Amino acid sequence: MIDIDKIIGEQLLSENDGERRKRQVGEYYCTDLGYCSRKTWYKYKDIDLEEADETERIRMLKIFERGNLLHEWVTERLRKYASDNGGFLKDEVSIAMPNLKDHFIVRGRIDNLIQWSDHYEIIEVKTTARIKKRGMPMYHHVAQVMPYLMYAPNAKASILYLEPATLKMESYPIHYDMFEMEELWKKASRIHHDIQFDILPDAEAKLNKEMNWECKNCSLSSCQLGLEMAKVI
Repeated sequence: MIDIDKIIGEQLLSENDGERRKRQVGEYYCTDLGYCSRKTWYKYKDIDLEEADETERIRMLKIFERGNLLHEWVTERLRKYASDNGGFLKDEVSIAMPNLKDHFIVRGRIDNLIQWSDHYEIIEVKTTARIKKRGMPMYHHVAQVMPYLMYAPNAKASILYLEPATLKMESYPIHYDMFEMEELWKKASRIHHDIQFDILPDAEAKLNKEMNWECKNCSLSSCQLGLEMAKVI
């Protein structure tokens, strides 16, 4: 009998290892802007981190795979809606925004960009175990979408949350905030500076109560306010 679970687990591990690539200093991502700066810093350093065991890695990869499948499902539904109503949908739209002053680039990838006759519409899809009555949309998701609106200033934008178990959905409009975007650019500049000069940033998630949730499942949850806890290879 074929052990389907084992086969899929091995395939996911193999595919994930093949897709990994080392991050390049000076090239950052919209998805990082709303997260802990220290966590981002470690991603650009050759650090000996606490690795999850194989069983846990497979479990997480299955969750990501489920999210990808649901993203594709939503995209195809949106594509049909756009086509039926005179629009055109592009998915996985890559963008790159240079910071000419500090010489770095912030890259992003828009889930769904619909072109209507008089405007564009950005729809970012996020899966979540439960759509909460409070705290939605989540800040790190808004921080990810904000640069998209700078890239397409006349676009409308929303974050669509989707519960995998029930397919319940809730959409939240996102409006461009020039002052918030300025703070995100400053954060990106600080990250770039700290990585260039090998300066460990503050443990942002530990110090900011609203970001404490990041520490719970973080592979760097035991990090301290100093380089002594990091083994730089």
